[in-house]
Amino acid sequence: MHPQALPQQVRDAETRQREIQKQLDALQEERLLMATLAKQKEEIAQKTTFLQTLRQNLHHLKGQVQAAARRAEEAERREEKIKKLVDASESLREVKTVGRQKARGELETKEAQLREAVAAAAGDAGFEAMDETGSPLDLQSITKEFEACDEEQSKLYTLRDATQARLNEAVRQRFVQQQRKEELRRRREDLRREEEELESLEHQISKTVDAMQAKERELPAQRRELASLERRLQEKNEQLRREEQRRGDTLRAVDASVEELSEQQRRLGEATHAVRQAEAALREIREKKSTLAAELGRLQAKREEVNADISRMKKANEEQQKACARGQRFLTIVKNKVALLHRENELEQEKKKIDALAQQLRDGRRRRLTGASGRDGEDEEREEGTEDGEEGGGLERELRELRRKCEAEKEKKARLEGSLVTRRERVKEIEKELAGSAVYNDVEEKYRSALVDAEIEAMAAKDLDRYHRALDKALMKYHSMKMQEINATMKELWQTMYTGHDIDFIAIRSDTEEQTAGAPASLFGNASSSASAPAAGQRSYNYRVVMVKGGVELDMRGRCSAGQKILASLIIRLALAETFCVHCGVLALDEPTTNLDRFNCESLAKALAALVEARRTSASFQLILITHDEQFVMKLARHGLCDKFYKITKALSGDSRITCCDIQGF
Repeated sequence: MHPQALPQQVRDAETRQREIQKQLDALQEERLLMATLAKQKEEIAQKTTFLQTLRQNLHHLKGQVQAAARRAEEAERREEKIKKLVDASESLREVKTVGRQKARGELETKEAQLREAVAAAAGDAGFEAMDETGSPLDLQSITKEFEACDEEQSKLYTLRDATQARLNEAVRQRFVQQQRKEELRRRREDLRREEEELESLEHQISKTVDAMQAKERELPAQRRELASLERRLQEKNEQLRREEQRRGDTLRAVDASVEELSEQQRRLGEATHAVRQAEAALREIREKKSTLAAELGRLQAKREEVNADISRMKKANEEQQKACARGQRFLTIVKNKVALLHRENELEQEKKKIDALAQQLRDGRRRRLTGASGRDGEDEEREEGTEDGEEGGGLERELRELRRKCEAEKEKKARLEGSLVTRRERVKEIEKELAGSAVYNDVEEKYRSALVDAEIEAMAAKDLDRYHRALDKALMKYHSMKMQEINATMKELWQTMYTGHDIDFIAIRSDTEEQTAGAPASLFGNASSSASAPAAGQRSYNYRVVMVKGGVELDMRGRCSAGQKILASLIIRLALAETFCVHCGVLALDEPTTNLDRFNCESLAKALAALVEARRTSASFQLILITHDEQFVMKLARHGLCDKFYKITKALSGDSRITCCDIQGF
């Protein structure tokens, strides 16, 4: 088979496969239609059963309505009786009032008579009290009449109380009857609404039955079409099998070419990867080059400034050296001249002394030549001559000594002048040697370069120290700012989630320590992180979680329960995520309700609902919750955080199964 024909055959096979796939999709749609029809039949059966139940309920409600109507008629009859009792009570009240008035009149009459009899008896003890008929007034009869009046009054009071009780009972019965009427009216309204719903449901069922009958009429044709499609599907499957076989042969034939192409592609991929790595390295080198170029430009500018400063300093140094040399030479000359002047002065003084001594010698000789007469004179001259001779010998010796010293100083001066000339010649020879030597030819340039490097290194060290201090201050400021944000978020979350009253809020406190370079960093529990300081090695931050009640702080370590510890850990994680993960809104919580009681679980659900509601507008926010607590899931469902959740179960075979469930129906 020609290699160029293989791709065409593969494309043809793929085209036929797509056509067969379309036919399979059509068959799947027909099957879905049949499944929908079966589902509609089940729904119709369920609705028919529900309709029968509603009819039974309606029949039962009609019986209740009839019973309520009978009770209403009986209540009306009772109401009429109550009205009659009320009328009788009114009549009795009138009779009682008349009776009371009559009894009161009789009592007043008898009382008047009794008073008259008593008055008469009191006025005249000799007369007997008489009544209206002229018969003697008997006290016993009067007492009996009083007792009869009292008995009649008691009967009237008893009758009044019984009538009042019957009246109250009648009023209560009337109130109960009104309540029953109101209940009957509500039941009639409910019955009317249920009848309307029943009519609507019957109408819907009739429409569904019509649709079902239409589908059933279409069902034989669809079944025949489905059978035809299944036969065609079998034929297509057979064709597909043969086509797959041919395609397999074709693909096996193509595999050799594909393997070769794959090998070439692999090599090309490796080459491409190498090229990409080289390009990345080249980009990195270019970036470094640009950075180094900028740094080099800055250093060159500084170097030029330093060179200019060095040139000025060198010129000034040369001028100073020249001035110093001139000054040294002038000073040497001056010193030599001063020494010569001193020697000349000394020689002049010595010469004067010698001249004075010579003059004295001449005077002594002249005196000896002129002589003196007499022996006394000769003796005196002889003595003076002896003295002058002795004195002249001493002066001559001193003169010779001075001349010797003068010669010695002259010799020393000549020797020093010769040594100075020799040294000057030696300096000239050394300068010529330095000028002609290759080793010392560019010694000034080397000195300038070394000086520039030293100055640049010192300036760089100074800049690095300044930048390090600025960075350290910025880090400290950033650390304090973030700690304030974290503590504010933790306080808000704790007051939202925690239901107890023993802790107002929690916070994180950080203690800063200066350590040496080899000091170990502690962990987060006594959480710490280190940052190098300019002269103190490392800076260590020791973190601790505190609880606040009434403005008093206490460490939570060893003083909180397991539930408080879990809630604090969860709140710290939420606060850290809120503070540092602004553009990375994925928050994953694994078993957040561990060791939490029911009230704290409810508070946690409310807090998560508030968090989701606050971050709902953020496109990058996502909350992943892993839990075994179904009650917690139900609490989240009440807050409406999501519509669905994924439930993972393990089958008997040991395989895990992931099911998408509706959270509202959970």
